[in-house]
Amino acid sequence: MSIGGALLRKAFADVTRRKTRTLGVILGIVIGVFGLTAITMFQDTYFAALAYTNAEVKQADITFDVQAVDPALAPRLLAVPNVQTAEFHTISQTSWHIQRAPGRIFLAIVGLPNPTHIDINAFQLLSGHYPGPGEIVLESGDRGIQPFALDDAITVDTPHGSSQLRVVGIARTRGSGDPATKGSALAYMSQQGLAQFMDIQEPNVIQIRVHDKAQAQVTQAQLRNVLQASHIAIIDSTLHTDSVSSNQLLANLFTLLRLLSIVAIVVSCFLVINTITTLLAEQMHIIGTMKAIGGVQRAIFLSYLLSVGLYTIVGTILGLACGIAGGYILAGKLATIHNLDLGAFTIPPDVLALGLAAGLLTPILAALLPLWNGTRITVRDAVSAYGISSIGTPAHQRLRQAITERLTWVPQTTWLGLRTIFRKRGRAILTILALALSGTTFLAIANATYAIDAQVTKRYEDYHFDVKINQVAGTPEDETHFQHWMLTVPNVRSIERSGTVQIHTQWGNVDLSGVDEDTSMYHPSIVAGRWFLPHERQVLLVSDDVANQAGLHVGETITFSAQEHAAIWKIIGIIHDPNVSIGSSGSAVTTPENLNALVGLPQEAGVQWYLQASNSSPAAVDALARRLDATLNQGRGSLQFAVTPVQQVIQSSQNEFSDLYMMFYVVALVVALVGALSLYTTLTSSVLERRREIGIWRSMGASGRRIAGIFWTESLALGILAWGTGLLCSIPLAYGFLQLLGLVLIHASFTFDPWLFVEMLIAILATASLASLSPMLRAARVRIVDLLHYE
Repeated sequence: MSIGGALLRKAFADVTRRKTRTLGVILGIVIGVFGLTAITMFQDTYFAALAYTNAEVKQADITFDVQAVDPALAPRLLAVPNVQTAEFHTISQTSWHIQRAPGRIFLAIVGLPNPTHIDINAFQLLSGHYPGPGEIVLESGDRGIQPFALDDAITVDTPHGSSQLRVVGIARTRGSGDPATKGSALAYMSQQGLAQFMDIQEPNVIQIRVHDKAQAQVTQAQLRNVLQASHIAIIDSTLHTDSVSSNQLLANLFTLLRLLSIVAIVVSCFLVINTITTLLAEQMHIIGTMKAIGGVQRAIFLSYLLSVGLYTIVGTILGLACGIAGGYILAGKLATIHNLDLGAFTIPPDVLALGLAAGLLTPILAALLPLWNGTRITVRDAVSAYGISSIGTPAHQRLRQAITERLTWVPQTTWLGLRTIFRKRGRAILTILALALSGTTFLAIANATYAIDAQVTKRYEDYHFDVKINQVAGTPEDETHFQHWMLTVPNVRSIERSGTVQIHTQWGNVDLSGVDEDTSMYHPSIVAGRWFLPHERQVLLVSDDVANQAGLHVGETITFSAQEHAAIWKIIGIIHDPNVSIGSSGSAVTTPENLNALVGLPQEAGVQWYLQASNSSPAAVDALARRLDATLNQGRGSLQFAVTPVQQVIQSSQNEFSDLYMMFYVVALVVALVGALSLYTTLTSSVLERRREIGIWRSMGASGRRIAGIFWTESLALGILAWGTGLLCSIPLAYGFLQLLGLVLIHASFTFDPWLFVEMLIAILATASLASLSPMLRAARVRIVDLLHYE
């Protein structure tokens, strides 16, 4: 047999001979490739579903909520340049009586003149038939709010009290989102039936599709002018092409997750290097023998490289398969939540390219240097390196002996576990680095969640309200009338008008809020400048986040837009107002009058209110919220208000990030698994290399439990060293991750919790303990008779 054939057989034997070690390496590659592939497949499939659904379903580009409109206005709207289609719908916001607390939920009922001929936002009738008078078709996702079936009767609020409607159909509206997640149900009625039921005689929603979405904002302004010239009272308008920015946020999130998953690939490379160096150390005499009989370095190098290739091929194939399946399943679940169609199953080229590069190319590149250095050894060096050698220099041995003589209370098994940590220095360093990377990844993510939660809590420390009221439908209330009305409700001490709109600047989106000039419920820290003067127009205060990012100063102007409205306002102050919105660069405040003028509402109108209670105890505030909900919503037809106690407002802001946290921690778990596999292979190799020592301990009467304790001590020591290594770079990495998070999703001021060091230590030690279980059991079960066959 030729030397080449022998080397080929040896490459396969090296992979199959140590099955446990091979399994560890392959699993490390599988997990790393799985994480990166699943994230990429998830993103590509979900965005493909968005594109497919948008192509299949004609969704509105512009929506106008009006008080009432005559459909005869359609020709004038269609005459506006860039308008493709205009439809008139009637939408009523009411309450659906349900069994679970609090007993009611918002229900948006869409009244359609002809349900069989809908051009914009058409729905699919899954079962039943289209509704007639006294009948209703419910969205299929409404079952997540309350179970129902055909011919069931549901109870809803009307201007004349509670009434019942019969369910005659179940619909699916693609792209509408999950009602249970949004907390608002969706249903359809005939326009005639809804008019009789809710006393709404004319349509109140205009939906527009345009030819060129890039010109949609200009078209929105032109349509507004036409409606105002026709004396149509506009309540609100929405530019749906803004969803592009939300899709960009989602893309940014996936990019961040991919960057985190690359850490798992790096850790898996450490695992490959560890395995190769261990294999070369074990086979030093074999390398010398191969060279002695005529083997050249290039052939021997390629033989070991083939072993690495076998690891990577198997790991990459399994990782790709699992990642593609996992990403597609996750995308399918999210698509179901948002009522999207996935379309035909495809594997995007970038999924395969990234997976193959991560699984095949990266580990092989990582193995090149140790392979080249290991196979360049001479025959003489290989022979002289084989055998028993002492661990450490004489000075180190004397120091270790002095320490053990002084610390006599430390168990001997502990010393046995500690003394050989660095017997394979390179392997120990790579294992420590792998665990340190796992720990610092966990700490960076944990600190980001801590900083965001702390920012949410701190944000509301500047607010001093007990209940928040949002008007979600109907004509905005007059400030004076609404305040007088609310002050008649028991336990209401004071009320202030507010409001929020997202404005667009060249530095990103900013949340602009309206606050009374003489507010008693909002007290931010003014960093520079001043507060509002009476009746001051086109002025605002920006948060220090925005000012620092954009380089803005007091006295300068800022140019921005809010939907189709453009404005140039003067900055009169800078405040410290932490940002709590994903996709926002920061916040700003102005007066309600300025805010109304910006969005086209009357000066005295109000759609958001803050209330202070005379009795601010949690029980009293909850009772007040229920009382306000009953007062505002019962028997008022389409006029609906959302009443929320302050604790629910804070909790809702924190819950907004729960899905984000979950995805981050899943990636951290993937990194931790690869780190655990790295430690697992190190300990497994240590058990194999110390079989002779285990035999000596056994012959001296050591129990399996004591032998297991030696290797557990070694794993904990490596974990503690990894923790110490991670401490050196944990704060800079946590800061860098938070800054990166601010660039792509949400900016949060850097805040560090020292207790995270303790949590990081616990996480690393837990990972080390789990990784050491199998090697410990293997060492504890070694019998003396097995050692007679020691190789």
